[in-house]
Amino acid sequence: MTRDTPSADRPPLSADALRPIAAALDRWLATQTEVRRVPGVQAAVRLGDELILSTAHGVADESTGERLTTRHLFRVASHSKTFTAVAVLRQVELGTLRLDDTVGALLPGYADTPLAGVTLRELLSHTAGAVRDGADADHWILDRPFPDAAALQALVRDHGTAYAPQEHFKYSNIGYGMLGAVLEHVTGRPYAEHVRASVLDPLGLTDTHADLTDDVAARAATGHTRAGGRARARVTVEQTTTGALAAATGFVSRAEELSAFYASLALGARGVLSDRSLRLMHRAEATFRRGGGTGTYGLGLLGQEVGGRRLLGHSGGFPGQITRTLFDPATGLAVSVLTTAVDGPAEALAVGVVQLIDLLTAPAADWQALPGGVTAADLDRLAGRYVSLWGATDVLRGGTAERPRLVLLDPAAPAPADAAEELRALDATTLRVEDADGFGACGEPIPFDLDAAGRVTRMRVTGVSAWPEEAYRARRGDAWRHADGVDGAEAEPDAHEEAAPVLVQAAAFADLDPATAYRLWALRQAVFVVEQDCPYQDMDGRDMEPATVHLWVCDEEDAPIGTVRLLDDGDHARIGRVVVDRAHRGRGVAAALMEAALEQVGERACVLDAQAHLEHWYGRFGFAADGPEFLEDGIPHVPMRRPEAGRRTP
Repeated sequence: MTRDTPSADRPPLSADALRPIAAALDRWLATQTEVRRVPGVQAAVRLGDELILSTAHGVADESTGERLTTRHLFRVASHSKTFTAVAVLRQVELGTLRLDDTVGALLPGYADTPLAGVTLRELLSHTAGAVRDGADADHWILDRPFPDAAALQALVRDHGTAYAPQEHFKYSNIGYGMLGAVLEHVTGRPYAEHVRASVLDPLGLTDTHADLTDDVAARAATGHTRAGGRARARVTVEQTTTGALAAATGFVSRAEELSAFYASLALGARGVLSDRSLRLMHRAEATFRRGGGTGTYGLGLLGQEVGGRRLLGHSGGFPGQITRTLFDPATGLAVSVLTTAVDGPAEALAVGVVQLIDLLTAPAADWQALPGGVTAADLDRLAGRYVSLWGATDVLRGGTAERPRLVLLDPAAPAPADAAEELRALDATTLRVEDADGFGACGEPIPFDLDAAGRVTRMRVTGVSAWPEEAYRARRGDAWRHADGVDGAEAEPDAHEEAAPVLVQAAAFADLDPATAYRLWALRQAVFVVEQDCPYQDMDGRDMEPATVHLWVCDEEDAPIGTVRLLDDGDHARIGRVVVDRAHRGRGVAAALMEAALEQVGERACVLDAQAHLEHWYGRFGFAADGPEFLEDGIPHVPMRRPEAGRRTP
């Protein structure tokens, strides 16, 4: 039997519907970054003027371990074409250009080339028949500089055409380089200067640039080659400018600003173009077959369908970086995903985010109506990530306030639309999968066990147990662990083990002897970076602050086996870098370090960011959650606080 899908009567998309699912989108991206072994992923989701999600996972440079942030800049490559198209259409609106103007009439230097008779419309839509990059395009492998204006003109004269105009869709960087030359000719200004004044500044895009400069390069994420060899090693890729092809591929931006730019191209957005010009951009001028489907190209915009939505946007491929932005011209939804690898799955991740949005914002179907006595709060209690030897399974809260529902999803699967299974609540602690292919749990109850406080302790799917992620980590210890590159690497000591007395030493950085300092930092790197396979900038400068206290425990050979860092944050202390050597865990070392650190804190308030699965362990020392859960490097964290002495609960 086939049931109606929840998306059959989807309500209009709203920010109110998107905000509650932002954490689920972020966690899916974090999982995909880990599973696909992408060096770094930066992403943003926006609805019109409201930024719903801005996130970054992984590293900006594998060779240094520098963490990727939302402030890093990317070579967004062919996204440049959309900026160029907007600049051209702005000139059309001002009357200085017409879409049917020919290249030869506008650029005397191109009057004797094979492309002299093609129109601006044909260049914008890749229907001019222009070659893609020329007979010698080794600037794309960084063997030579990108062509300058003279080289571009010579290239067009000697090797300019592959087809006759309107004969075939033919994607061309050369054609967009010519559009950049047109803009320079009619405005009398360099391309970058004109686009800054006419497009970027009016939209407030201060972190978006037409090409690389020294200042921009200092903030740019590093590109990487494909992973090669048995070690699956990647090589970093140098930065370069793009010369006369900046209008085709030179742009630099970040996900927040890129999503804002494309959201401004939705109808009614009131950006730099009128709706009339936007409709010209949106309309398909060419179609092509790709990946088993049909794609379109308008004026500077790629088009495709995702889950019944007609989406526009652009992709970008630059040496070492792959990027993709999708936007809905009807709603202003924009998704931008930027990756730091030449094989980065930006397209799949952007499509996956759109699929997940559609999946989680759809209201429950009639057959998913909650039975008597079951509330939305009951569904919220069951939602979460559950883990077993077979991996992770997410139970995600979807639907609307009036029609809530739950969805079962494998977060490692590449396409949420294909991996999701709809759930129906049988009672407050039992679900059932409906309409699956018959191989999995369809038709069977999925029971949840709860503890005395009403928290889920276990889920069974086809009779196989899976536990909340934090409980599974505590249960399995080092047998299973995500790439934790941050504080809280110590697993909770075995409650049944009698811990031996532990001697904790403490010193400021200036009082550490070189050998001890080296061993403490080596221990942190061995666990955070090597064991947990999560390169990041551990040495952040705070170790040397005069008020910082380093605490450590040594084994019988005087080698450090555990350490904690205590910082002075002004009105409170901060505990971090909690780490214990793998061979010495479960012996009370972490507890001894915490107790010694809190002795140093005295009556002051103290904070820490705990990995979520260790929240209850830190609770033993008087810490309590002090804010919403957040993700760092794809790992759920909880900010925790231990109040000053006079405010502690007895």
